[in-house]
Amino acid sequence: MRLLSRTESKLLLNSSWSGTTVCNYGYDGADYSSVSFVTRMREQLFAGNYNGEKIDTIFIFGGTNDFWAGSPTGKIKYSDFTEKDLFFCYPAFSFMFGYLKERFPETNIICIINSDFSIDFYNSIIKICEHYGVDYVLLEGIDKSMGHPTEKGMEQISDQVLKFLNDKKEKKI
Repeated sequence: MRLLSRTESKLLLNSSWSGTTVCNYGYDGADYSSVSFVTRMREQLFAGNYNGEKIDTIFIFGGTNDFWAGSPTGKIKYSDFTEKDLFFCYPAFSFMFGYLKERFPETNIICIINSDFSIDFYNSIIKICEHYGVDYVLLEGIDKSMGHPTEKGMEQISDQVLKFLNDKKEKKI
């Protein structure tokens, strides 16, 4: 909401749920296929839950729960996805970005990457973003309590994403 008010943007859809993973593998090895990012993306965006309006920007702030839940990462792949692949982080990220790019080719997709991941996790998500032409913001120095952003941390996230947007806008001029 901080970013929306600062950019005078309109929210078409917010599908953030606590504890949700991008892939279908959740905490304690539970099957999250009914609530994962990839499932909700297919159901909500395909169903037009954004009221049919033109989507200018899609922000994806995911991966934290995959990392915390110890979801298996799998190997990066860019095609021929099976439902089994979506139980692994890297194929699920690839599937998600490919799906979004195919259905919303004119939309700016920005992946917000939380701090405190392993180097391999960071590098793999960045590699997937670059493959699909998805912009990304690497969060740094976010104030947190028990891993979650505090009120100050939420302001820092807003600041860092806004800085990214402003820097990108300046490069286009």
